[in-house]
Amino acid sequence: VFGNSSIHDDVTLQDLIIPAELSAKFTGPRYGVEGLRTRVGAARRALTCSALKPIGMTPERLAALAGKLALGGLDYLKDDHGLADQARAPFAKRVKAVSAAVRAAGQDNALQPFEADTIFRPVTTIVKYAIGERLLPIEIMQFGQPNGLVCINVHDNEEASVKAAEAVLTKTGGTLIKFDNKRQRNIKFTLNKRTYEFDPNRIFSQEGILQTLQDNKKVTPKVVSEIEAFARNTLCLLPDSISCIVALHNNSEGAFSINSYMAGGSREQDAKTVYSNELEDADDIVLTTDSLLYAGMVKAGYNSILQDNINARKDGSLSIHFGELGKRYINIETQAGKTEQYKAMFMKLLEVLKPENNRQNTATGF
Repeated sequence: VFGNSSIHDDVTLQDLIIPAELSAKFTGPRYGVEGLRTRVGAARRALTCSALKPIGMTPERLAALAGKLALGGLDYLKDDHGLADQARAPFAKRVKAVSAAVRAAGQDNALQPFEADTIFRPVTTIVKYAIGERLLPIEIMQFGQPNGLVCINVHDNEEASVKAAEAVLTKTGGTLIKFDNKRQRNIKFTLNKRTYEFDPNRIFSQEGILQTLQDNKKVTPKVVSEIEAFARNTLCLLPDSISCIVALHNNSEGAFSINSYMAGGSREQDAKTVYSNELEDADDIVLTTDSLLYAGMVKAGYNSILQDNINARKDGSLSIHFGELGKRYINIETQAGKTEQYKAMFMKLLEVLKPENNRQNTATGF
């Protein structure tokens, strides 16, 4: 709370009021002072801790520094507060290297230092967009500073995907946008005392809007106009600066799978190329507009679809919208309830993205 400002002259923390909602969610330290003392066998003496810095060092150099600090008898190591998942020192690679160095040091001096990683707690903003006579809340969860990665969940009943994404973004940072639709897939609203219903992943073209309304048996020009406005507002939440859009989805057993895109499948024409791994559950798939992401996920062994951005059906989905714009988009989808599988696929995507982001940063001089 006080942070670096505590070293400035004439700066004093006078008071702190913690909202009830925050204190209910974060109930206190995981270990507390006594727990920290117990972990390192320091019942009475002062505890020692250092941050690993500066930002910009490779995992190998950070690990070497951590090893020296541990050999010197330091009790605790922590990530510098700005060290998250930068391309130069990826979170997963950094943790592996530092942990090995700390363990090696502990074997030499009988100490077992404990590294505290940077954890991003989300800051949530809620916007409400009008659709007919209804205001639909949309949650925007920001984990750390914006880093070009944006996840979006438009089907509020696909909970495992959101749970997995939150767990990953807590460690890596990023943005998560989520429709708050009372755990329902389709969005219902009233207009002039009539109720209408639509699939929120079929609203990003007029063809898609007409089809989803026809599927639900009600179409009028005014209703089409209302949904078009809602879609435009949603897209405004996805700025051009985004490096990759990740759609968060779940499916049910056999209803939608890699087989849907294989020869003879209902979505065969939407795919430019398909990779199917017989060792993977057919319901666990990725679909992307980007050939490099496709190649990376195929290399990792996941069922993968490269969308045909020219010939795929114009169904009003986000994948078609961003495919037509030439934007990098990927849908990660697992069977409902498979949170751990989803996290593994998401983490692999981040590994695939890193070399591409490095090349982009080099090209733009960052």
